[in-house]
Amino acid sequence: MKNAIEVLKTTERIILSFPFLFLSAAIVVNVVMRKVFAANIFWLEEFSRYIFVFSTFLGASIAVTMNKHPKMSALQDVIGKKRAAWLILFSDIICTGISAYLCVYAVTQVMNLIRLQTITSAMSMPLWIVYVIIPISMIGMVIRFFLLIMRDINTVLGKGEKS
Repeated sequence: MKNAIEVLKTTERIILSFPFLFLSAAIVVNVVMRKVFAANIFWLEEFSRYIFVFSTFLGASIAVTMNKHPKMSALQDVIGKKRAAWLILFSDIICTGISAYLCVYAVTQVMNLIRLQTITSAMSMPLWIVYVIIPISMIGMVIRFFLLIMRDINTVLGKGEKS
């Protein structure tokens, strides 16, 4: 199980790095074209926005595994380890539910974009391709929160350590 998670994390990091590498190279080329030839890559600004959408949602999914989402731990510090373990379990269950709801909503929105055949303004590509990362990342978050719930249950039952 840990090997599968490590492969997933490595794959996601690779997937996340290629668009940024391409974007960095494209920006350099665009600056050179603007300064030397007085021309620019007209679709680059739009592409940059889509890369940020992509990276934000994929990064949010990765952050669940690394337990790096912002959280308030003051209450956990005050109520003791056993109650804090229950609180963490409860919050992970809520986050799983919210992520599942957002996934369903995102799938509905992507299906609407497909049905309406909406295209991007500068790149003239189907807009659903840009936003399909949202339901994909929400599925990743649900899976990861589910794994956290399993860990939390072990912690509450005294069978595992809280990381």
